[in-house]
Amino acid sequence: MDRITRMLDLLRARERTTTGELAEQLGASERTVRRDLGQMSERGVEVAVTPGRHGGVRLVRDSSLPALRFTDEEALALALALALGAAAGDSRLAAAVAGARTRLSRVLSDKYGAALASLADVVAAQQISLLGDDPVADAQLLALALATARRHHVQIDYRGPTGTASRPLDPYGVVQMAGHWYVTGFCGLRRAVRTFRIDRITRVHETDLRIVVPPDFDAQATVAAGIRGSGTATLRCEVLFLAAAEDVRALAPAHRMEILPAPAGTPAPAVVGVIRAEPRHLRAVALMLLGADLPLEIIVPDALRQRLSAVARDAAAMAGKRGTSASGPSPASGPLLLTDLA
Repeated sequence: MDRITRMLDLLRARERTTTGELAEQLGASERTVRRDLGQMSERGVEVAVTPGRHGGVRLVRDSSLPALRFTDEEALALALALALGAAAGDSRLAAAVAGARTRLSRVLSDKYGAALASLADVVAAQQISLLGDDPVADAQLLALALATARRHHVQIDYRGPTGTASRPLDPYGVVQMAGHWYVTGFCGLRRAVRTFRIDRITRVHETDLRIVVPPDFDAQATVAAGIRGSGTATLRCEVLFLAAAEDVRALAPAHRMEILPAPAGTPAPAVVGVIRAEPRHLRAVALMLLGADLPLEIIVPDALRQRLSAVARDAAAMAGKRGTSASGPSPASGPLLLTDLA
């Protein structure tokens, strides 16, 4: 292996180094290292060299891989597979996955490199893993991820309640939530934004048609709203939390609870949490509120206020609070503050 190839391997393995460190690793002088760096452009390699005390050497673009050659699309597919694969969810492999994705991103053109970086940020924020409840076909998932990154229109075959139908779709985002994978975007059949479970998609055909994603589009929020609205819950539970939104969000994921601004005039910090539930689930909602350790006020329904009172009485009895009235707080006495139950 010649010296320049060895130097290239060192640069691939590090975000930044110095000519002195390279010289030490290669057993050469810094002058020789600087000369070799100048020759790297002949091998399709772009290197940034910043002089000075806080400077260094950084690999900017590497159009080759040792013993392997990839097209832009092949490298993007490999990088996305790493980003979306189950290995990315294993903390023991996180560093290796990140390193491999970084190296692959340097092979890509500016267009695909930017697309990968954007999608990788989304993946990192969601801590995505393929471990879910759906038997999702890897081919469909990767095809939709690629089309989303490349901003390409797709045709999908979707298996719905009445059978399988073809739908034109502009994919705006791929999201994992509540144990399922979803793609959300503009559906040409319904002429509106729609969300689809990927395990129900049987075919994906990517076209060359470019799409434009609305600049303020939030794929996570859109999917969460779709999940909240897809059930048959008959009760709308509204709770005023006298706490910051980030503290309230920690109680339940976005697909379980919607967070809205508090009514005008409510002292800050305060938000309203909205949960849709069946009557049989009110006890679970009450238990969540009782364990929230946040000051709160139930707005509606009365049934939730009554259920929380009953749960509080049970908790007081188990804790041996003999001073608590057997009847507990009266549901008719007004909004129930969790702090009143201490």
